[in-house]
Order: sequence, then C-alpha cells, then structure tokens
Amino acid sequence: MLLFLWFFCRAGFLYSKKRGCHDVKKGWFWVVVITFCLSVVQQAPVIAKAPEAVATFSDVSGKHWAKTQIDQAVRKGYVKGYADGTFKPDKSVTVAEFLAMLFLSFTETDSAGNVTWSQATLDRFPDHVRARMIDGYGYDFSQGKPWYKNYADYAKFFGLMKDEYEGRYNEPLTRERASRIVIRMDEEFHTAIVEEYADLGIPLMKDYKYIEDYLRNDAAKTLISGILSGYPDGTWKPKKAVSRAEAISVIERFNDETLRKPVRVNLTGVPYSVVPGYGYADPQIIIFANNEMKQVHDTLTNALSNYKGVTERFNDRLVYFENEERLNGYVQQVYYNNDSWNGNSPLDVLITATGNAYGLVIPKAQGRYERAAQPLDLLLGIVYKDKASEARKVIDGAMISFRAGKLSGFEKLIGKRSMRIDPSSSEAIIISIGGYADR
Repeated sequence: MLLFLWFFCRAGFLYSKKRGCHDVKKGWFWVVVITFCLSVVQQAPVIAKAPEAVATFSDVSGKHWAKTQIDQAVRKGYVKGYADGTFKPDKSVTVAEFLAMLFLSFTETDSAGNVTWSQATLDRFPDHVRARMIDGYGYDFSQGKPWYKNYADYAKFFGLMKDEYEGRYNEPLTRERASRIVIRMDEEFHTAIVEEYADLGIPLMKDYKYIEDYLRNDAAKTLISGILSGYPDGTWKPKKAVSRAEAISVIERFNDETLRKPVRVNLTGVPYSVVPGYGYADPQIIIFANNEMKQVHDTLTNALSNYKGVTERFNDRLVYFENEERLNGYVQQVYYNNDSWNGNSPLDVLITATGNAYGLVIPKAQGRYERAAQPLDLLLGIVYKDKASEARKVIDGAMISFRAGKLSGFEKLIGKRSMRIDPSSSEAIIISIGGYADR
C-alpha cells in the first residue's frame, strides 16, 4: 500500500513538472496531501478481530515486561500494531479502545469470518449469565457509528457503566476509572468481593487518598483479585492513564487466571466467615459488623441440616424452602428472571446477618412462617437472649395482622434492641433487627 502511494505521488509530481511551474506547485500540493494521508495511515491504531501471526515490533524488545502478553493479544486478534511497524506499548488507551479490546478478547472468528462469543468464554460464564449473553441481547461485534457504539452498548448491558462516558469515549482511561469497568466485568465470571472485605484492602494502596471516594472500593477489589496490580513502591497511581501494554495485561488476566497475583487482606481480629458461593460461584469472604453477627450466621449455618425442608446458601444469604421444587423456583426468579411463581416468593424464610442489621423475609402463605420457627428462634435467642420470647410474640402478632390484611409498618424496642417490621408487598414481610443494642 505504501509503495503504491509513493509511486502515485511520484508520477503526479513528474507529470506536473512537464506542465510547467504552475502545475509543479499543484504537484507539490498533491505530494503534501498524499504524505499527510500516509502519516495518518501509519499512526491510526487498528482494533479488529482478525488474528495475525505475531509481529516483531520495533518498540517491543524481548525484554519488555509485557512482550508475552502483547504477543498473545496480537495472536488472538483483539489488538494490532501500527502500520509503521510499532506497537506503541506506552501510548494511553481511550475508554472506547479499552472496551473494544476487552469484548473482542472474548470472541472468535469462524470460517465464514463471523465474529461470535468464543466457546471458551461461554464455558467460563455461569449458566444464567450465558443465557443472557446468547438470548438477552443482539450482539454485533462489527464497528458501529461511531465505531465504538456496539462495545459501549455491551458495557452498559453488562452494567460496567451507565452514561458517565457520553461524549468522553475518546478520552484516555485512567486506572481508577478502569477499576470499575474491570471489576464489574470480573464479577460476571466470579463471586463478587464483598464491600466490607474490599474496604479492608483500601489502606494497602499507599496513595489511596488520591482515589475518588466512590472508586476506592472498586480499586481495592482489582488489587485483591490481582487484576489491576499496584506498583513495587506500594502505590497504585489512580490518576495514571492506562497504557496499551497495561490494558492488554489486564485483559490477559481476565482470560488466564494463572497470570493474576491476588493480594490477601490481613484478617487478624476481624470477625469473618468463608462461605461457598451458590452453584458456579467461588467461595466468598464475609465480614461481619461484630462477633455476635458472626455467631448468628455460623450457628444458623451449622443447623441447616436440621431444617424440615430444603436449605441453600447463596453467599451471605441463608434461604429455607419446603422442597426442591421451590428452591428451583427461587433460582429461576433470582438468576434467570423466569418467574414461574408469578411474583409469589417460593421460600419459607430468608435470613442475612451482614451489614448493620439482621434481615428476614417471610412470606404470608400458610405453612411458610410455621416451618421457619427453628432458625427464627435460634436467631432471636442469640440476639434478644432473655427477651427472645417477647420478640417472637411481636413477630407472631405482625404475621397474624399481615395475613388479615391489616399490617402497617412499625418499629418496636425490645430490651435494648430495635425491631422494624414492614410489609414488603402483599406477599411477604421484611423484618430488620439492629445489629447493635441501642444505647
């Protein structure tokens, strides 16, 4: 291509020279125009799904820290070098370029040239996410108008962002802003890192005070997960723009978890439990507000096998059902948006002991509240102690009123512990009990 344009310029110049001085000026005009076009061709980055053999880039030596990842990315075809033979590893990426690289790294090209989700990516996603990817959105990996539109739409569909980049997609992407995109995408593959655990990781970044408040938790999550690492001096450099080499390094860690270097938070003296994620999910570290809440969670967990029905742990939630059919109905509601119960909750009771309050959801249908007596009494016994029977009578009365259609939300102080009961809908009540005794 470059050789063709050179000959075109040269021929135009010689032709103009024969026509005289005035035309020679015209010839030089075309030389300047074509030369400018050549410079644009040489500088324009190429992001396309067209795998190519690994090139030898003049600015990426064998000793470059990201050479292996760059070679892999080029081989996969979600990024290319420049026409002048460089890769420009230190050049900052824009928001649009990063989104394109990220999503194209999850794709493959078939024999007909169609770009689709790769089977390897689909195999990594849990079933409910895979269903959304295939059936829930019309995916098109071609360039839109503007060229990044489709990738921005995917990012919104996955909840990686909302509209905060409208009119700003061509701005360089900073590390702190990248952290939100990065960790939300990773949570599609893995169990989410709980907020309280991530908060404990914030001080591990020496310069965390320079991270925007609303992004500190996301930044800590990327550090803990090993996706967006810190620097040898202990800083995280939140305002630094993400380079092309860094972007590829992050994306390769998405696709090959052996490349990650997770950071563990020191949990000495911290009340926590490691809980299994539901189904596909990884184990999750739950941080409790105090030792009593940990005791409630652990006591209820150890007693799950005693329940006269079916139980399941969904990360920090303990959920109780009459039978497997109702458990499956709950899974369909929560994970697949498939509501075979027509808005009615199939559970007996849901209990959480995280945050600053205990939370319970109990449907009004006959038999649900009655079956939930055992875990409910265990919780009340630890929290209210000698006032447990009084607390139980309050809940009994609220359920009777709710079933009669007469319940209004109210709050009651029992001993030194508050209890709030509200009808969440026409089908269930929500009970909130303070995680700390009132002072």
